[in-house]
Amino acid sequence: MVGGPDVLEEGASEFDNALDYVLRSPLVRGKLSVLPGRRLVKYYPKLFNMGISRRAALDISRARKRESGRSGESETLFVFNEALNVHEDVDLGDRIEQSGRKLVFAESVCVKHFRDTNWRDFLIRNFQLGRACRTLRVHRLGQTLLALLVLGIGASLTAALVFGTLGGAVFVIPGAYAMMLGVSAIHGSLRIKSCGGLFRIPCLFAGLHFSRGLGYMIPSL
Repeated sequence: MVGGPDVLEEGASEFDNALDYVLRSPLVRGKLSVLPGRRLVKYYPKLFNMGISRRAALDISRARKRESGRSGESETLFVFNEALNVHEDVDLGDRIEQSGRKLVFAESVCVKHFRDTNWRDFLIRNFQLGRACRTLRVHRLGQTLLALLVLGIGASLTAALVFGTLGGAVFVIPGAYAMMLGVSAIHGSLRIKSCGGLFRIPCLFAGLHFSRGLGYMIPSL
């Protein structure tokens, strides 16, 4: 299974540029610059930029048909998990690996696109992504850290309201997170050359982190 990088199309909106910066950040992709080649988040080819061989597609389809009792439908391919509305590519990648094949990142296989979304859809999708990660049991470390971040900030703010005498100690986690958002906002706005990034980038980071963290803590029914 082969995948590659994606590049934001020229002429994108300021919101798209800010979102593109956020989604490429190590705080989202999990790549550690201090450890070359190491990642907290496993690489999976993206749905909009992937390719698999015909033989692999047929093998995956046959396996899905056996699991779902559709073995008699010989002409229809069932490559993706129809029960998922997000992370279909991750589920497919896992099945590819389970079949003895590899996931390959090809730098030359690049696509250009716009990030067609808005604030509401962005938050809903990331909540669903958190849930899907728990269902599929993928990206566990990253999603667990986000869940702990949500719980830690929630607990800190609750303690500050209930036990005001604790002083500034309860603001260590929220303060550190706010500082990280501030640094990202300044760096990101300079990268995308937009003053609006000072607002959009930290809000997008916080929205992504909290919606995914909450989604991971709330399993699908």
